Amino acid sequence: SSGINAEWLLRPGILITKPPPKLAGIYLFATGGTVIPPRMSVNADTTCAFQDDVEITPFAYRTHTHKLGVRVSGWREREGTWTLLGTGNPQKPQMFYLMKGENHPVRKGDILHARCEFVSTRDITTRIGSTGEDEMCNFYMMYFMDADKFRLEDGCYYEKKFTVPDYARVKEEENEVSYEVDDSWKSVGIVENIGQIGGLSHSADKKQLVVFHRAGNDWSKKQWFDYDNVVVDKEAILEEDVILFIDPISGNVTRSLGKNHFIMPHGVFVDHHDNVFVTDVALHQVLKFEVNKTEPSLILGTKFEPGNDSSHFCKPTSVVVTAEDFIFVGDGYCNSRVVKFSKRGIFVGEFGKESKKKKVPTATLR
Repeated sequence: SSGINAEWLLRPGILITKPPPKLAGIYLFATGGTVIPPRMSVNADTTCAFQDDVEITPFAYRTHTHKLGVRVSGWREREGTWTLLGTGNPQKPQMFYLMKGENHPVRKGDILHARCEFVSTRDITTRIGSTGEDEMCNFYMMYFMDADKFRLEDGCYYEKKFTVPDYARVKEEENEVSYEVDDSWKSVGIVENIGQIGGLSHSADKKQLVVFHRAGNDWSKKQWFDYDNVVVDKEAILEEDVILFIDPISGNVTRSLGKNHFIMPHGVFVDHHDNVFVTDVALHQVLKFEVNKTEPSLILGTKFEPGNDSSHFCKPTSVVVTAEDFIFVGDGYCNSRVVKFSKRGIFVGEFGKESKKKKVPTATLR
């Protein structure tokens, strides 16, 4: 899943109030017409000429497909010279990875390319779609730019086949990140009862893992939202505790909460008081649970009502709380903004929101 991920990295007692000198945004490459025949390998290519007058500097990337994708890559072409920006196996943990080497700014006239490589092991044809049995092809390019500039383009969706020069072809070991499973971790008992993971955090003392999961509600199995981003099945409330505090050494659940409150869990954050803040993209809400409480003490947003004002979100993705107890909500699936509230839930302001005059890049708070 995509959206704004807000992360607040400040020392206690320090709050930045001045506008930042740089803005971050995401340039999305996506294809929609790819058809993958049975038992065949297919490349999905997209190519665009960068037309903005504003120079952007890519610094991180994320790859995304469903089950049949084996590699996703992106390049910048300038005056006939190709530069690999990033490449990765979409079956590995899907997160933003820093681009290696020197910066490769993108400016007007550059050509941008992205490719998804698919290998079908199925006996049926697979097409691009929204369910887990369909496919997707996405290369997300995170960039920064001067804060006083505004961009018009948000991505590349023009499907066109291309040939990568030999010197720019992907090497299998390039930009790869390796992981090893810790077989000694005693988590078997809880893993069997955990659904899709919406978000992870840790307790204030960093001694416990906090998991926010979707139990039996699988986002990839059916169409959850209508065209107005309203959840279709309002009765699909999860009856299980979906917020789990887990001892990382023993794998035991030390605390659980959240039953009968959620439909589609997404982001979770534990503040320095050990209060738990979570977002639910189906409810379009942010909920706060205080220490040792099982009912929310604060709810932001209006239940089942998407929007983009001070009392409405549209599929909010994440939430963070500063040392001064200001609440920042990443409202990023339908909207492109970060919304700020006081500790009592009073609206303070927002940034990154699109206006009728100017389109501001998707915001990332760091």
